[in-house]
Amino acid sequence: MSQALRKKKLMTVEQYLRFEERSKFKHEYMDGEIFRLYDNTFSPQLAGNRASHVFIVSNICFYLRLALREKNISCQVGTTEMRVLLREGHYAYPDVFAGCGELSLVPDIFDTLENPAVIFEVLSKSTEARDRGDKALDYRKLKTLTDYILVSQNKMRVEQQTRQTDGAWKIVVFENADNKIRFAALDCEIAVADIYENIKFPAQTNLKLIKTKKNNGSRRG
Repeated sequence: MSQALRKKKLMTVEQYLRFEERSKFKHEYMDGEIFRLYDNTFSPQLAGNRASHVFIVSNICFYLRLALREKNISCQVGTTEMRVLLREGHYAYPDVFAGCGELSLVPDIFDTLENPAVIFEVLSKSTEARDRGDKALDYRKLKTLTDYILVSQNKMRVEQQTRQTDGAWKIVVFENADNKIRFAALDCEIAVADIYENIKFPAQTNLKLIKTKKNNGSRRG
């Protein structure tokens, strides 16, 4: 979700929080470095990816909230409007988060949650490494987190990482529309088809077919 903004001088947590209050854009923070949520570089492909990202996030929020309401469970679903404290020195804005019971906010810090149960990140080329790397490591250290979900926006693929009773994490990948993803902590499930409702994936180039045509063409004449 983020693009690193390299700074000659790293920020302290206090400097970051003050900076974030004044900024027109949201930034994540890790160990002195800030990461802007969205790159402002424009291209037709980027615009399409951004639209898919927005619609996927909207689908997740809608269907997760609907599933929770049907269960009559007191849970909340939120988006990047709320920041999450992963650890001291690491703040992030998950694409979607959910928590049940009383949500715990960090004292004296504006809109910062510290006890999410489920977190979704919608992947892109510019953010996947961080979503799977440093951010994932710290997400999984949150005592309250039971599920970390990575959602592809270029194909139908959802990866669910679930904490086991022994503390290990189990990974399950869903690639079929009729698959249903269950969240034990929320006592509900949502379908992969609902996550990707009305999402059009980019056309996949058949490189093998193109190579074969080129080889056949070179033999002629």
